[in-house]
Amino acid sequence: MILRNSIIIFLLTFIYSLLRYNFFGNVPFADIPTLILNKAISFSSIIFLFLAILNFHHKNKKNGASYINFFKAFSLMHILLSIPLLNSTYYPKLFSGGRLSLYGNLALLTGVFSFAWLVSKKVGLVFSILFLLLAAHLFYIGSTNWLDFKGWYGSMPPITLICFLMVSGLFAFSFFNKNRLPEN
Repeated sequence: MILRNSIIIFLLTFIYSLLRYNFFGNVPFADIPTLILNKAISFSSIIFLFLAILNFHHKNKKNGASYINFFKAFSLMHILLSIPLLNSTYYPKLFSGGRLSLYGNLALLTGVFSFAWLVSKKVGLVFSILFLLLAAHLFYIGSTNWLDFKGWYGSMPPITLICFLMVSGLFAFSFFNKNRLPEN
């Protein structure tokens, strides 16, 4: 059931990415194997994290652990796909004068710290910190476009905004429900 749900989630996020960036946006179809796939993978990873916390909250540790594993795997895939894409052609707002801008540096730093917290294996208390780091990472990557509603391709909200709202909600939830999250 978890595998089936995860495949469906990935397919839906891929379709969303394809529609938003290729059909309504100006991203060339040649970027589907890397950029668009990476957007779907990162979007899926946040949904997996959300589902993991939802399952942990409802005392379903087995499903929660499965979704956490999908979150970790998709996060790693996101990192590996992001490395060759990290340039001013794909992410011009993260660069200034051929170098990473302040936002670019902060996006990279919070992304690295998020993954470091994730693989530290100490998740209970760290969930709040992980959510905060992920929210910061998403903010630095995409916030400059969030309020430009006319710039939303096909009137579809940016993936970074959707994910930021999900992770911010998880942060608020974890802050007020510390006893409902796993310790390890």
